[in-house]
Amino acid sequence: MKVEKAVFDGGAAAIVKVIPHGEGTICWSPLPVELSDDAGATAALYAFARERAGIETRYGAAGAPDHALLVRPVVFERAVLYALVNEGSRARTAEVKAGSAAAPVPVTVPAGRAALVFVDRTTGAVLGRYPEERVP
Repeated sequence: MKVEKAVFDGGAAAIVKVIPHGEGTICWSPLPVELSDDAGATAALYAFARERAGIETRYGAAGAPDHALLVRPVVFERAVLYALVNEGSRARTAEVKAGSAAAPVPVTVPAGRAALVFVDRTTGAVLGRYPEERVP
């Protein structure tokens, strides 16, 4: 399948344009990065736009992104609920950040499964998780 790209200035290089607009800025890519086989390109573009906008990431997974693992934080007044979905063929572990908590919380998600973890935003204490971890 052939995917088109937008071209500026009669064939200029395919680079991200940063365009002032009103009181904000538009980050525009001439390439449809969401259709790429490499999810890293999409993640890099979104990280660039988030950085340009001055948005701080206080909740989510720490470290390099794992493209087989979806990490979705739902922020409440005093806690964060993380829903993690593993679309991969092996177990994956993510370390989720809990706002001002001192250390990230490790969460292991079996292949093809989901997990939930509820974390206190201040202390980083795990308030609950599913499936429950079994201590040997």
